[in-house]
Amino acid sequence: MKKQRRITAKKGIKRFDPILKEIISHSIGKIIELATGEKLKAERKVKILPEEIRFLKTLRADFLLEVSDKIFHIEIQAQKDKTLPERMFKYFFAIRENMEKNLSR
Repeated sequence: MKKQRRITAKKGIKRFDPILKEIISHSIGKIIELATGEKLKAERKVKILPEEIRFLKTLRADFLLEVSDKIFHIEIQAQKDKTLPERMFKYFFAIRENMEKNLSR
């Protein structure tokens, strides 16, 4: 019975989401000002971008290991690369997503 209530509650929240997004979209500029402390000038319009973000890319780690139920990711870098921190960030989330999908099966 409790499980059925949780499922029903989640469906209710999903239905409420578009309504909340519509309400917030009308005052998003003010919300940004309050959150950042930065005053938005009248000529600076807030542009709402598409919500869908596609990120389909195959990443190939140099070493991806599982040791005692822990995941280790090692990248070998022969030369200086300013993009390494950003790439490692992408690897982190891709590995986490992949591991969660494999564990939930």
